[in-house]
Amino acid sequence: IQLGGAGGSRTINVTPEADASGTATITVQVDDNQDVVVETFLITVNAVNDAPVINGQQQITTGQNTPVTLQLDDFTVTDVDNNFPTGFTLFVNSGTNYTVNGAELTPDNDFVGDLTVPIVINDGNDDSPVFDATVTVVASEIEVTDGETGDPFANGGTISFDDIPVGATDEQELVISNSGTVKWNSRPYCSCGIGDTFVGLSAD
Repeated sequence: IQLGGAGGSRTINVTPEADASGTATITVQVDDNQDVVVETFLITVNAVNDAPVINGQQQITTGQNTPVTLQLDDFTVTDVDNNFPTGFTLFVNSGTNYTVNGAELTPDNDFVGDLTVPIVINDGNDDSPVFDATVTVVASEIEVTDGETGDPFANGGTISFDDIPVGATDEQELVISNSGTVKWNSRPYCSCGIGDTFVGLSAD
């Protein structure tokens, strides 16, 4: 409460405390050494919504060429008049090296590294200031597995084919998971007699 003015023109300036709302009764007493006048005022402070503030984030990681959905729980948010995350909504803005579908983010093809992703969180009334989230995209390992057994082949390992008669074929199905390049080194071996024909290896 701050008093102002002079003489017969006096003012009272009332400033509510931060984030306070409701009603308050203020009593003013004026005394000129002859008479005393008392006046009571009822002041109502209407509540206004305070926008949320994003303070930080959890580590968000996804694989190469792999979409990731950002969640409210990925972020630390303060809001003095709302209970986070109930009733809150997350919005992911567009940026560089990724595409957005709602809260789902998809890194550009073969991108690896850190993405800067501007996001906004709304408390049902107001948006937070924009927060630059970091999403780390890690290179996906290439995995080759036996199409029949599902067993993985170790990097640098050997894929063995059965002994077969000359002119016949032996096939194995290999399943390659994730994107990337698999180096294929074939070392054909044949114990052939005179007049025999060797049929080489091929890979599709």
